[in-house]
Amino acid sequence: MGEVALPSSNNMKKEELITLQNNIKEIITPCSSSNPLNMELLSFNEGVLEVRLQGSCSHCPAAQETFEEVVRSQIMRSDSRIKSVILNTEIDPELIAFAKTFLNRKSEERK
Repeated sequence: MGEVALPSSNNMKKEELITLQNNIKEIITPCSSSNPLNMELLSFNEGVLEVRLQGSCSHCPAAQETFEEVVRSQIMRSDSRIKSVILNTEIDPELIAFAKTFLNRKSEERK
């Protein structure tokens, strides 16, 4: 089953975010029965919902196409407050920091 993570800070009440999260979770689960689609809600401001794909979906070329062709329109139809959905494709800064630490450690071990 797909998962939708809530943003850590937002201008919506927690109850509204949970409702939005649940609505989106119901939508994305049927879209991804063979490979669950995991998404993080990054922000929702003035009708614009920003999301990031997580897990194996985050680096799959087909996931972005599926999002563009199927998921985005279904999310927008799910809640009248959502006017636009933006897919954030930036690499998570925590992942970059972890990779740098790991690579630096390996480099030090070789010396």
